[in-house]
Amino acid sequence: MITTGDDEVAARAAGLRDCGRAEGRPFYEHHLLGYNFRLTEMQSALLRSRLRQLEAETALRWRNGQCLRRDLGALPGVEPLDPEPAEGDRRAYHLYPIRLHSDQLDGIGSTRFMEALAAEGIPAMGGYGQPLYRNPVFLEGNFRSRGCPLTCRHYAGSVDYRECSCPVTEQLCSEVIWLFHNLLLGSEQDTADIVRAFTKVVEGHRELL
Repeated sequence: MITTGDDEVAARAAGLRDCGRAEGRPFYEHHLLGYNFRLTEMQSALLRSRLRQLEAETALRWRNGQCLRRDLGALPGVEPLDPEPAEGDRRAYHLYPIRLHSDQLDGIGSTRFMEALAAEGIPAMGGYGQPLYRNPVFLEGNFRSRGCPLTCRHYAGSVDYRECSCPVTEQLCSEVIWLFHNLLLGSEQDTADIVRAFTKVVEGHRELL
């Protein structure tokens, strides 16, 4: 436990506890090298009691995820980022990512597409707003790291992340939307409703432009 009357110390402590995030800034924006120390004792107790349901819920998400991979993948401009499973594969689906190929949908953006999904009762959110190397923690304070495999400029064996460029990653940041894993805990009809909403938005996308 930390108590302080210094706002700067309080902000830094909060960032260290929560992955380097800063109050009032986007959730996936990180300002210092922090940790994931957010779990409280009460949350731990509740989660422990839920472990009995883990196997059944994982199996349910897997079945529903495979239905989405098959049915959403048949729609033009919609690509579930969920590769064909190899024998023995099973995914937990913390999130279900879907890439929108706007060029196949007359240029409709992910934000407008998600608004239309929400109108159909299907919540979704944009993925990462920027690549990891664009976060302030890597751009400020002359942060350096050794052994970066990216196409970066090297300085005496270290990397200046301000010089990193991964064009495909940057493009995906603007094209990928996420479905939350709780949407995969519904019934077969619930999963069909997700597909129906996507189908309606794709078929009527010109009206949204």
